[in-house]
Amino acid sequence: MVSVMRVDVAPLKQLIIASAVAILILILSIIIGVAGPPVYDKTTFFAYDCPGNSHEWNWGNCNGVQLALNTSWWYQQVPPISSLNRFWALEFAPFTTIDTSSSPSVNLQLQVELSGTNDPNPKEWYLISNDTVAVYTICPSNPCLPAIVVYEEALEYKTYFIGIQVDNGENFLGDVQFTFWRDHVGFSKLEIAFRTIYLILTAFLFGFYLYKMKPVPSAEWSWEQRALVILFIGGILQANPLFSLQYAFRGWFFHFIESLFATSFITIYLLFSLLSIDKLRNEEIRVEFSSYHIPKLIVCGVYAVLSVVLYAWVNIRDRLDPVEGRPDTITGIQVFFYIVATIYVCVIIWLLILLIMTIPVAKSKPYVMSRLLFIGIPTGVVGLSILIGIFTGTFGPLNISAVSMMYYLTLNHVYIWVMAFGYWPVTERYSVGNPREEDAITKYDFVKSGTL
Repeated sequence: MVSVMRVDVAPLKQLIIASAVAILILILSIIIGVAGPPVYDKTTFFAYDCPGNSHEWNWGNCNGVQLALNTSWWYQQVPPISSLNRFWALEFAPFTTIDTSSSPSVNLQLQVELSGTNDPNPKEWYLISNDTVAVYTICPSNPCLPAIVVYEEALEYKTYFIGIQVDNGENFLGDVQFTFWRDHVGFSKLEIAFRTIYLILTAFLFGFYLYKMKPVPSAEWSWEQRALVILFIGGILQANPLFSLQYAFRGWFFHFIESLFATSFITIYLLFSLLSIDKLRNEEIRVEFSSYHIPKLIVCGVYAVLSVVLYAWVNIRDRLDPVEGRPDTITGIQVFFYIVATIYVCVIIWLLILLIMTIPVAKSKPYVMSRLLFIGIPTGVVGLSILIGIFTGTFGPLNISAVSMMYYLTLNHVYIWVMAFGYWPVTERYSVGNPREEDAITKYDFVKSGTL
């Protein structure tokens, strides 16, 4: 005999209310995401600094400098930086005076001086670097394609000051567009806040679940209740208890950990869904692992390994140079992306086939149908959402936004909470016809006899 779960005895009204609450939470997450800040913050300056951002130099009206003159320096104090910005970068996009119809290439040699200070009223600056930077770019139009000339991730100072001189632009260089990039503080705060909230909620629910299961002998735990423990752990990993540390400690390690934890949850979700639905199809009462489940482990294991490589590559590359361009334009990343996406699609098709094969069994046995609907609908919503996100480039580390971050973070945790609601242990008995209860009697008989 095994533990009784709420999904087997709960009235339809309870399940509808739980579904409505889950949908409401997802809608709220989308609203918060839409109203949220952008991922990156940028500030733009022009070397000419002419009225109306004109790019035609006028000695009487422009307040900046002509960098085409080899002796001219452009100086600018970098907008305020904090650890939540995670990095700052300077993008250099020159305007050319030559015809751009043939997309000419431009080679420039820059002198770049970078200074910093922690003094709120800067009186003394500390020289950080004085480098020669080569810029090669193409000019299909004005401005030319941008290039990163400064990238700072250490953030040892609160205020930075930069000076730039161009050594060889006298024959073709016009104005220059400078863009400072950094992580938006508002987005960082939003992500940290909701990761922390979901981490606390899921960890608390996990602890309470273990407390409620404590009186139940481990031998009587159902397959779903055992698997729910792993699902909870996946949710905690997905919220990433170490996430905030990447703002205090720089480098690749915490980006790799984020990739590993995120991939772990998706793998657990896929394996949990495959096993749960297939066990329903075969009406498996045993908790033991059967040999015919081995292919599921192999496929999900391969997916996990390749996903970790892909996510880590994108995360590390994007965090180290987030404004260089879309990471999915790199050939190696594209190859891994298509392989991982193909495996995921195959698993979703596999799930769909299992669902279809389980329907005939469920039609003749109401308790199987209730379980099939309970796991099938949430699993379908999560699977379809991730599938859409993969092919629209909004899922995972690719092209993240406040909306995609909030939706997928919320979706994963709501899925766990819904599963916990259905597989929660209850004191009621199974209904007639459920083979999990040898001496099955109806819930009505329990109520009539006064034992409930």
